[in-house]
Amino acid sequence: FNPTTTMKFSVDKTLHTTLKVYSVLGQLVASLFDDIAEPGRYYEVRFDGASFASGIYFMRLENSEQSQIKKMLLVK
Repeated sequence: FNPTTTMKFSVDKTLHTTLKVYSVLGQLVASLFDDIAEPGRYYEVRFDGASFASGIYFMRLENSEQSQIKKMLLVK
């Protein structure tokens, strides 16, 4: 992405959910969602990487029932 991207997600159950972005070194660079997510609804969260260096970042979507990690490449 360059320099913004939109992340979309949904959940199966009503749960407290977080969506965070980490650097390749494991440092938290952005907390994009930290709230109760409800089933049947699609959430869209925008990440602006304009103030970050080019490189690999990881998006982590997590709640008490699941955890997903996806790799992102920021190219400026």
